[in-house]
Amino acid sequence: MAKKLHITAPIPPSINNDYMKPRPFITTIKGKPSAMVTMYEMAGAKKYKKEIEKLVKQQIILQDFKVDLDKFVIVEWTFYFPRTNMDTNNFYKCFIDAITNCTNLIWQDDNKSLMRDNRIYYDSVNPRVEVDIYYSEHMGIFDNQEDFDEFINSNCSECKKGNKIGQKGGCSIYKNAMESRIQDDLKIDFDGEKTCMKRKVK
Repeated sequence: MAKKLHITAPIPPSINNDYMKPRPFITTIKGKPSAMVTMYEMAGAKKYKKEIEKLVKQQIILQDFKVDLDKFVIVEWTFYFPRTNMDTNNFYKCFIDAITNCTNLIWQDDNKSLMRDNRIYYDSVNPRVEVDIYYSEHMGIFDNQEDFDEFINSNCSECKKGNKIGQKGGCSIYKNAMESRIQDDLKIDFDGEKTCMKRKVK
């Protein structure tokens, strides 16, 4: 199975001009008219999202992409802009929302997405984005599997709560670490070494 999903797509609608538009309206509050503003999605953005949803679902199957909903997702962008005055920060939202609409196919929620700009080119003939999607090696606060294993072997294997990891009533320090939470009871040295300050030897 593939560990990286590659998507080639048109440049997404800009969040500044093409994605959402304000719509003023008048409502009544305590019997008095009051001006309000709501936001609505523009037709071009709706169409783009549907096309991206379809494309992503197709490519997951064609590229045999391996899904892992527990991990953070790196979304690496290469932009081919038609003009030199375009800003990458304006173009993530619509594409990312389209992936979120592909329920549980890449992530459960886009709070798991990590944006990375790889390169910017200028191509007035064929403007587009090339997007590589792959899962981070991070496991909570741990950099990778090796970092995680080292922590478990040094801190949890001989701890009284070590046999309750993952169980109800088990170690809250471990649980918080796997949720990427920084905590006083888990020390992280400048070189990345992690030590549980509440370890209780059996």
